[in-house]
Amino acid sequence: MASLLRSGSVSSIFSGLKRVLTTRGPRYDSLTLHNGQGHPLCPTLARLLSAQRPVENLSTTSQASQGIDRALYRIDTDIRRTGRIYLRDVEDIYSEIKTLKHASSTQSLLLLRCCGSLVPEEHPEVRNKLVEDIWNTLQELGVPLDISHYNTLLRVYLENNHKFSPTEFLAQLEKNGMEPNRVTYQRLISRYCQEGDIEGATKILEFMKEKQLPVGENIFNALITGHARANDLESAWAVLDVMHSSGLEPTSDSYAALLIAHAEAGDAEGLSRTLRECEAAELTMHDHDLLEAVYSLATHGHHVLVAQMMEKLQRQPGYAHDAMNVIYRLVNAGCHEIAHQIFSTMRVPHVGEGQPQAPTAGAFFIKHLVKSGTTPMIKVVEYCQDLKEKGLNPLALEQALNSALTNGRPEEALFLMQVMKDEGCSLRPHYFWPIFLHYGRNGDVQKLYDTAKRMLSFGIPVTIETLRHYILPALTTQGQLDANGVIGGLKEAGVPVSLTVSGMVAFLLDTQKSVEAATLLSRYRVRVRSVLRRDLADIYMKSGETPAVVSILGQMLNHSQDSDRDDKEAQKVAHEDGESIPREEGLQEQQHQDIAALFLLDVAIQSQRNKRPEKLLAVLQEMERRGIGISMEGGDALRKRLDLSVDTAILEALDKVCSGNLTFQPLPREPQEPYSQRSAQELEQRLQELKNKNLPTLAVQSALLMAYIRGKEVEKAETFRKNLEAESIPLGTGVYVLLVDMYVGAGELEKALSNLEELMAREPDVKLNHYKYLRLAMLMAQQGRAEDVVKLVQHHVEQESSGGEDTTILSNQVRRLLEYMTEHSAVQSARQVLDLLLSHKVVTPSTLLFNPFIKVHLTSDDLESALGEFESICQTHRLTPMKQELTTRCINLEDGEKDFGETFGVALPNRCASFLSSSPMERHLSRTSTSRNKSCAPLLSPVSHTKQSRLQKIMDLSIQVHGELNSLYDMVFAFVECGKVQQARKLVETPGLRAFNGKLDQKCNWLRDMGKIDELANLVSVTKDIFDIDRDMMYSNLLKAYVQKNDPDKALGVWTNMQEENHQPSDNFLIELGQFLLASGRQVPFAIPKKEAAPMSTTPKGEVTPTSEATSKKVTAHQSESTSVEQFKQALKRKDWTAALDLKKRIEESGGHLSITTCSDLVEGLIKAGKLNEATNTVLAMVSANTHPNPRVFKFLLLTLASAGQVEPIKALERYITDHSLKRRLNYDNLLCTAYITAGRSEEVLDDLLKAVKNTSDKNLEELAQNFPRGGILGILEKEPNHLAQVTKIAEQYAASGITSPANCVWMHLFSMGQHDQANEVYQKHLKTSTSLLMFRNIMKCAEKAGDTGLLASLTQVLESHPGLSNQAKGLVYNSWIGILCNKNKFEEGQQVLESALQTLHISDLSTRVLTSLKDGIEEAGKKFPYTIPLKESGPPRQAAASSSSSSSDSD
Repeated sequence: MASLLRSGSVSSIFSGLKRVLTTRGPRYDSLTLHNGQGHPLCPTLARLLSAQRPVENLSTTSQASQGIDRALYRIDTDIRRTGRIYLRDVEDIYSEIKTLKHASSTQSLLLLRCCGSLVPEEHPEVRNKLVEDIWNTLQELGVPLDISHYNTLLRVYLENNHKFSPTEFLAQLEKNGMEPNRVTYQRLISRYCQEGDIEGATKILEFMKEKQLPVGENIFNALITGHARANDLESAWAVLDVMHSSGLEPTSDSYAALLIAHAEAGDAEGLSRTLRECEAAELTMHDHDLLEAVYSLATHGHHVLVAQMMEKLQRQPGYAHDAMNVIYRLVNAGCHEIAHQIFSTMRVPHVGEGQPQAPTAGAFFIKHLVKSGTTPMIKVVEYCQDLKEKGLNPLALEQALNSALTNGRPEEALFLMQVMKDEGCSLRPHYFWPIFLHYGRNGDVQKLYDTAKRMLSFGIPVTIETLRHYILPALTTQGQLDANGVIGGLKEAGVPVSLTVSGMVAFLLDTQKSVEAATLLSRYRVRVRSVLRRDLADIYMKSGETPAVVSILGQMLNHSQDSDRDDKEAQKVAHEDGESIPREEGLQEQQHQDIAALFLLDVAIQSQRNKRPEKLLAVLQEMERRGIGISMEGGDALRKRLDLSVDTAILEALDKVCSGNLTFQPLPREPQEPYSQRSAQELEQRLQELKNKNLPTLAVQSALLMAYIRGKEVEKAETFRKNLEAESIPLGTGVYVLLVDMYVGAGELEKALSNLEELMAREPDVKLNHYKYLRLAMLMAQQGRAEDVVKLVQHHVEQESSGGEDTTILSNQVRRLLEYMTEHSAVQSARQVLDLLLSHKVVTPSTLLFNPFIKVHLTSDDLESALGEFESICQTHRLTPMKQELTTRCINLEDGEKDFGETFGVALPNRCASFLSSSPMERHLSRTSTSRNKSCAPLLSPVSHTKQSRLQKIMDLSIQVHGELNSLYDMVFAFVECGKVQQARKLVETPGLRAFNGKLDQKCNWLRDMGKIDELANLVSVTKDIFDIDRDMMYSNLLKAYVQKNDPDKALGVWTNMQEENHQPSDNFLIELGQFLLASGRQVPFAIPKKEAAPMSTTPKGEVTPTSEATSKKVTAHQSESTSVEQFKQALKRKDWTAALDLKKRIEESGGHLSITTCSDLVEGLIKAGKLNEATNTVLAMVSANTHPNPRVFKFLLLTLASAGQVEPIKALERYITDHSLKRRLNYDNLLCTAYITAGRSEEVLDDLLKAVKNTSDKNLEELAQNFPRGGILGILEKEPNHLAQVTKIAEQYAASGITSPANCVWMHLFSMGQHDQANEVYQKHLKTSTSLLMFRNIMKCAEKAGDTGLLASLTQVLESHPGLSNQAKGLVYNSWIGILCNKNKFEEGQQVLESALQTLHISDLSTRVLTSLKDGIEEAGKKFPYTIPLKESGPPRQAAASSSSSSSDSD
């Protein structure tokens, strides 16, 4: 069993190689195996860049450059995720830029940045050579370079320890007309300090002083390094005192510089002192800094101190990436022992018992040992065996081999193969393919033959695939192949002649040489594989060599011949003896006819596509002449494919071998939209027309009165009402309701109540809808009748919801009512109103509704009462109204009290237990050393602890509702708003904290809109070190703020800060900043990227303004609707979302409307621009008007909301999705469930499901079953298996009501996890006798992912006995089973499974693709495939799940 597992796992490692090299053709100049863990971006980059070729003009260049932008974006994403990229990714983009002969300023800047420490796998010399080449290329291409490019080059030089002269660099800047900035001087100082040249650094400092440039923390840290490398550690420590005197507090980076300095000197006492001082300063020495110290110790020969430093490692979240980056560098430096020690400290992913997935710990380590070439292969094998013995990575040798092949080390690869063979590991033919490519590229023919011989000595056959794509192309000289020489050379290596000839035929077909292939077959009559059928059709369509192609087709139909006889006879032909290989007599007609029919189908398809029917006619006539026929079934399939207007000559030729016919299907019709209602003016005209004709006017009069009322024309409505009453025309109920609402809108309460009383007297049971009685209640409250408000709501709230009200509008109406009542001392009445509305589910609980009850206490400065109310609401409704306001109040209040700064400053940054006790946040924040927590406890007096309990209470309650991450960010925002930047920064240093970019973007927008620019700048500053943060978004928001403030100095400072942080500005950033500087009359110190700018307009004074402003002016000038719509579309093209939303609003206010398609484009653009709130509001407005975006965009919105954990907006949309088919298309229920999971609120959705099944009546059971989120529940079980018991309870409740889909989900989960006994209990109890569809696709997915055929075997046993299961459904499982075995090259086992399947199934129940793959594998091994694969039907596919489902929504 172990050998089977090992073989299967090995196949999965190298499967990418085989797939890439067989489907994409050979890469003669590459040694790439596959990209695996070593090169995760290469496939994506290749796909992004594949369409780009040399360009002829600038417009084509601009279009092709977009692919480079996408590739660079993917690299930038990987940098933020792992802190590293791979050299090949950079080289691919660089190569494409050279091919295009074009690069933008932004692209070049990011490319330069990628040549330093971001590529830890490569030696500094390699990286420096690359950056020099890129720099020279950029200058040759004339790419506009600014000071940021030179600063980035300096940064790369420093990271690569490149020796250069700062004075020469400054001279070069002056020669090129570049003005150095603060960042330039900082990095020149760092260069001097790398060499320990304090004198040179001092000169730069004096120059900065003359220019009045600020000296920041980076310079002091560089000086620490400079003094240390000048062997003056005392002066290095003295730099800290200078920082204090300059008003700068040393940070953890400062102490890290000291730690590395002592590590380079091998000073054990200095290392201990640095760590003590850092801890005393209440700073955290991160694992990254400690690992840098370990690297310095190792590379400077102080190995004995490494263990002491490694004891300090805390292995916080993110440690794995830091450790990997250092291990790469240590291996490059030849310190593989230390690298192995660090690897031993990394957490190994746990693989549970019974799980088929083999662990792969240390793959990166083993691969890099081989790639670097600094470690003896014997030592590499020892590390691999150590990993295997410990059970950490049974595939270590295979991964080492993968690395050797990938990195062009054929000798090492063959050495590893020998070791693997000695240990009994399986070898595969495609392991040798990169070696053939390597020797072929170097022109070493003899080593090609030697490798083939070595391959056979390992017991690995040289396959046709190997010959076709790797050996023969390498043996081709100037496009010509010496057939006799190649056959002789490969025969000496042990390759049979028949196999060589078959490979040569395939190779010649690949190179469009069908005549040569036919000539070769006339001399060496071997069988051609049927898998070349499609290639043969392609060649025929391109070359038109009909006789040669049909000759090859005829040879394809022959039997395989005896290998020994073939070799002897073929050799006779090679020596021109005149003998030929005899052909066997007798053909298997059905097999030949099927192959020929498929060939004709291929030709027919391409003939129709290329409009070349004569091609099909020619091949039919040649086949007839050669006596090659096809079956009746093949003829039917071909006739269905042919057009009805095909040439009669083709039909006559086809009639000689077959016959058939063709059918068509009609298209559905689209529905039409209804007409809109008429206006009051139209009704007045119509009324007059009817009166003139003495026709009945009652219907028009009623409609006209309602039109007056809806139009709020009070006087006309009253006059017309009197006329109707004078004519004794009764008013309907709806008219009275509208009259009440009209008077409410006019502020006439008494008239509104009078009409309401008349209505109630006529029809006591009539109720106003929620919106109307709430409007009336608001008017009553404004006139001081709070008690009457409660009575009104109590009377009208008891009604069934019509489903037509907009929940957002209702909530806003209730909020305004509650705010007014609480502000006017009617708190108790307001509470009664809210309780009534909530108990009758008129509105759902939200923070907006409860804000007034907190605000009333804050207005009177009663903080304790506000906190009490806040706690009550949190515990009752799981809401946190006005949380941020309460938090800032507490911070500001405690800031003014005695000793707050001291006590709070200690408690919060160090995550003391007194501040975060008894809360989940404590576990998250107190992962630093417990000694700090103990040290801060004595500083907290009982008084300070009481003060902090307010803030503690808010934090605890927030965590219960929103989770730790949301609460922590909210606390950071509160500190920033209160000016407590230091406390905010230390909170951000929480170990393991990840970026919450959506929340940060919302906060930045809010701060910008509120004009709080200083707070925004502080937020940008304190968040710079958060893992995976979108710094481009943060800096863009800050730039927009300075642009709004019209402050060009600070706007330019943002660009400088980005250089200092080594962050690449985006093109949009540079465009916006550049245009702002030009408009402000400032010089732009960089090249503004050339992108298609939005059209500009000119004001009367001649000033240029953006189109969005011009658009606003044009809209306010009341232009026509068509012009406005066109402007709206132009705004969409420019992606000017603010202008688009404004135009949409004005168009709709003026009575116009936009099409569904246009609105859908707007929603999609808003989502992609990150404006999720605006997109949601736009869709809410659409659905409330009884329309919706197209389903694709609608689902995109729901998916984005779900990914962001936005539960409430999704639920707000639910009431409008009344069409069950639409709801199912949108996958609504599963996405809502996903939103709950993302928000960390899985328990809520489970509670809701349990309540739903308990409270649902029998008539609603069908809807309940349809709404059950199968995919979402499977997601919960996969990500949070601790909820299994609760899900099982839900399944039991549903099953009691006759709904078994939840039990089906539980069964799939248990079965996939290998818990077959528990799964069988669920199956026997709920599913075996159920009439519902049995879903099992999730089990198949798990098996396919893990390559676990045992799981599918167990599933097959269950399905065989399941009643009513279709053969097609069973066939799906066998397809997966056989497919996994084919991927593992276990074709014989696959044939055994097929034989087992055919005992109960027909071969047509199985996939043609899977059967073809199995057949090719069997025949490649020289065996006969005993079954005939049926032709694939051209009609609609069969429903494989006619009685059972494998692809239901459980896969959503």
